[in-house]
Amino acid sequence: MTTSEPFIVLGFHAGDLPAEDQRPFSIAGLIAIWRPVDDMDFFPQEASSDPEAQME
Repeated sequence: MTTSEPFIVLGFHAGDLPAEDQRPFSIAGLIAIWRPVDDMDFFPQEASSDPEAQME
């Protein structure tokens, strides 16, 4: 588990991940991101309305 407000990233081993309809959207006020333990990479990016904007 890692946190980076407003997100909480939860890692689960294969077979332990709850069904999508049983996963809460938020936990303790943080947006829950449900990931397999071997793929915990989650890097939120700011959205831009500028079509010319590029991520660095």
